[in-house]
Amino acid sequence: MPSYAELQQRAIDRYESGDFAGAIRDLSEVIAAFPDNATALYNRAVIYAEANAHAPAIADLDAAIRIFPENADLYHARATSHRASGKLKAALADLDRAIELMPNDPEQFLLRGNIHADDAQRDAAFADYTDAIRVFPEFVAAWYNRALLYLKTGDYYPALRDLGKCIELEPSTIGYYVDRARVHATLEEFEEARKDYSSAIALNPRHPQLYTFRAHVNTQMQDLELALKDYDTAIRLDPSKSEPYRFRGAVRMHQGNKEEACADFKAAADRGDAEAKEYWEKNCGAAE
Repeated sequence: MPSYAELQQRAIDRYESGDFAGAIRDLSEVIAAFPDNATALYNRAVIYAEANAHAPAIADLDAAIRIFPENADLYHARATSHRASGKLKAALADLDRAIELMPNDPEQFLLRGNIHADDAQRDAAFADYTDAIRVFPEFVAAWYNRALLYLKTGDYYPALRDLGKCIELEPSTIGYYVDRARVHATLEEFEEARKDYSSAIALNPRHPQLYTFRAHVNTQMQDLELALKDYDTAIRLDPSKSEPYRFRGAVRMHQGNKEEACADFKAAADRGDAEAKEYWEKNCGAAE
């Protein structure tokens, strides 16, 4: 029969392999023999939380905190489960305690900021994200979450600044370029938006949607031949999507190329695009 130390290690191995039920059985056996084993309680709580079983996770963390009331990680974990359960006040109280115990851990501020954002306490969320950045200036998650919060409040230029910092810290992450490009496009800074989409494409030249995004910007800039080229590439990389056909059709119709435009609208309609179908039936169907 395995020892209790071996049971705990086997539980971790099972958890890492996706066998949550087996991991919980092993840890439950350890806890039955040693109810004050805070490590086993914490590990079982983490697994319960991963399985979205937050009530038993909170119960295990309650027990672990009674054993080690000065452990910030336990409060952080319980805050995570409280948040998932919709108990935002309890989650914030746990984060307050975690920060009191470990004031230089940026993860505590980040989570508290996220919970404040969930609770529509935006000023408090901004303060928390800023504190996380103060503690760890290269903490990209804090810069990004603060950028998203700026976007929700319509503060586009601070959002651009924070997204720029994300790109500086993680220049190979495509999503930051896409997010910044969308902000530039919203501000009608189309040249900047095109540069960001081009940077994203350079990182993943096989991503069809990036070409569609850049094509939209090219259309706004009246660079219609470049837009058509990007829609062509998007369609070549993934001919199953309707959107690039519909938008390519709109560009071709604008250029007076009705025959090819109608073919694009028909292709989009055949792929389930209701808007393209309506347009084709109204403007092209009689000619078919």
